[in-house]
Amino acid sequence: MSDMPVIKIQDENKEQMLELSRFSGVDFSSNLADVPVYRSPDSINMIADGGGKPVKRFGYEQLFPVLPGCINGIHCLKRDSGDVILVHHGTSLSIWAEGRGVTTMYSSAANVKSAALQAEGRLIILDGKAALCFDGSVVRTADALAYIPVTARGGTANRAGMAYESANLLTPWRSNLVQGDGSSTNFKVDAVNISANIAHLRGEVYNEQTRVWDIKGVTLVSAAEGIVRFAVAPPRSTDGIGNVRISYQNQAAGGIQKINQCSIGAAWDCGGETQFYVSGNKSYPNRDFQCLLKRNAQTGELESMPLYFPENGQAAFGTDASAIMGYLQLGENLGIIKETNNRDVTVYLRQASKTSTQNVAYVLEKGTGDSTNQSDRRVETGEVTVESTTKKGVAGVGAIARGCLHTLRDDPLFLSGDGVFAVTGGQTGAAQYAQPRSGLINKKLLAETGLMNAVATEFEGKLYLAVNGNVYVADGGRRHTDGTEGEKFQYEWYFWTGYPEETPEGYRKDIPVNVWFPHDGRLLFGTKDGKIMRFFNTETAESYYDAGQPIYARWTTPELDLDTYSQYKNINRICTKMQPYPRSSVRISMKIDGVWEEVDKKTLDVFSFGDIDFARFSFNMNSDFDVIVTKVKKRRVKAVQLRFENGEQGEGMGIYGTTVYYTKTGKVK
Repeated sequence: MSDMPVIKIQDENKEQMLELSRFSGVDFSSNLADVPVYRSPDSINMIADGGGKPVKRFGYEQLFPVLPGCINGIHCLKRDSGDVILVHHGTSLSIWAEGRGVTTMYSSAANVKSAALQAEGRLIILDGKAALCFDGSVVRTADALAYIPVTARGGTANRAGMAYESANLLTPWRSNLVQGDGSSTNFKVDAVNISANIAHLRGEVYNEQTRVWDIKGVTLVSAAEGIVRFAVAPPRSTDGIGNVRISYQNQAAGGIQKINQCSIGAAWDCGGETQFYVSGNKSYPNRDFQCLLKRNAQTGELESMPLYFPENGQAAFGTDASAIMGYLQLGENLGIIKETNNRDVTVYLRQASKTSTQNVAYVLEKGTGDSTNQSDRRVETGEVTVESTTKKGVAGVGAIARGCLHTLRDDPLFLSGDGVFAVTGGQTGAAQYAQPRSGLINKKLLAETGLMNAVATEFEGKLYLAVNGNVYVADGGRRHTDGTEGEKFQYEWYFWTGYPEETPEGYRKDIPVNVWFPHDGRLLFGTKDGKIMRFFNTETAESYYDAGQPIYARWTTPELDLDTYSQYKNINRICTKMQPYPRSSVRISMKIDGVWEEVDKKTLDVFSFGDIDFARFSFNMNSDFDVIVTKVKKRRVKAVQLRFENGEQGEGMGIYGTTVYYTKTGKVK
């Protein structure tokens, strides 16, 4: 391949060279001797620049003083007048305006990670305790904005009307439209055993002249039979639908807690319309609930966003032995991803038209397998039809972390107990397969404890996956196919953390991400101790600090046998092509026979009027590259590793390539 090393041999007894360039990402999974020379088995805090060479990552800054409580979520309400940022810290929700601090709006949230969906000018916030709505200035509980559905219409004094809208899980209130006849005062609603509390009953009559509903006096005749009485007989109806509106309370089974206890959700763009779904209720782990936006019957315009979770808009996916973990947009379809369960389907595919919605389920398979249908079943759930197809072959692959479902460019990804996988085939509605994407880092990633607490985000073509203070970065623009085609490929990965070994004074031990927040071209994160951090995105004097402390970075080559393990080599010198910075240095070490030894340390500063330090003044004006020549005398070497390090304050480091010059000597015996 084009990224192989260059080995130039003039004469077996003369000096030879091994040139390494065109580096890729890390390889933490292969044995040291099997790692390709263009990858690193031990790289920390490096990332590929635009040309692909490994450079030291930028650091981050703390934005304002510590907030009380853990940062559980940072959510953005997008408005034409400007974005409004809501921070969930501890049990509080606070508006954050950069330069003006935070203003607490609500203080009874759950102290857990939260999710948010934007729906027609409001954020719906889910924390498993109470569904909340934020309109940019006020936080309200969602039930305060609940739509009261018309569950029946066209009824008369003697009979309830025909079923019309489903009950709203978010409220016990519902209404009936019935036809007055000018003489009847008693009317029957479409339910029995309604609330006997007179405060839970309201009667209205439509005023043809003013075109508004006038409140009228009503009493309850029989709660058990659902009969109410108007003090004055309503006039005769002329539209055949109803000029009398009776509102009453009759809580749906499970009711509001089905919605309040949800913790995840999705806004699904299907055919130009956006649909909203919530899930994550521990009492209903395999269900999700649809939120409808109500339109004005006359104009077709969206009303002032009352929240409507129809009772018949809930769907069950598989068994409740495995929970829904999250959602992924798969082309025009919505993928519902469940946790791993060898007896259950792991991915469902929701397909929609303007008139109906159906959910198709598939086993998510590792690789390919026998696609013969093993069983087909159709289950009716209210107005939702669920079609399930289980395919033969390998066991299903499911998600392990609710915070790790994201699309990297056009690749829908999730974290499982076996690594990062992509859902393939769902864009067309075909059978689903799980294609691995993290093979190069799995040995390290899967050794992390508490993978279910990992959080990920997509930002500017990269996936950032954080767990235990470590960040694994997948570069969406750099794919490795190993000769395969189509959807079978691996990403190039990079690994970020604090100081990797025993942390010396003055360095951070980790990158303490609890939640991610990409916003306005910047990548932010919140910490468990109430801090909000923001990564630098341009090179400045502060770019190479993590909240004021220096960043340690290194790039280590694999074990280099210098053409053969069967002969000893004498290493004479190393030439390294480096990227200069206003402030830069590098320490070069060699590992021979299991022992590391530092062989060089050089500064690589470029003269800059904006950053002059007379203690290390440089006349170098070449900002393109610099070459370090390291003279060494290492005899009878079988194999060697090289390591390039920088941990100095405010310094960058970038590696274009390195060349080892050596001569072969006797055979290894």
